[in-house]
Amino acid sequence: MHETALTQNLINIACRALEGKGVTKVNSVTLCVGALSGVLYDAMEFAFDAMKQGTVLETADLDFEELPVTARCRDCAYEYNPVGFPYICPVCGGRYFEIIGGEEVYIKNIDCIGDDDVVTD
Repeated sequence: MHETALTQNLINIACRALEGKGVTKVNSVTLCVGALSGVLYDAMEFAFDAMKQGTVLETADLDFEELPVTARCRDCAYEYNPVGFPYICPVCGGRYFEIIGGEEVYIKNIDCIGDDDVVTD
């Protein structure tokens, strides 16, 4: 399951970021997820709820922020957010493109209570 490994990495990264910060409670972790990443939100939330037990994230909710697909036209270099397929450049009508955004997954924010405010970008 793709989400299980991804969630374990997310938990490891978040816990390392919070080490030594005096955090007493984590309210939420906000995750940015590209529309083409293939992440199933329900599966990831299920894995997060199971794997966070016994960690500083035990009380945290997992929030998602979806990032749109961004393409760059190979004919005119215009960057755009395509809607539907095929992806057609709205400037020149070109059909050749490269995906430059929408496949990523990363932690945007960790909302917590403790000695230091911790925000990851």
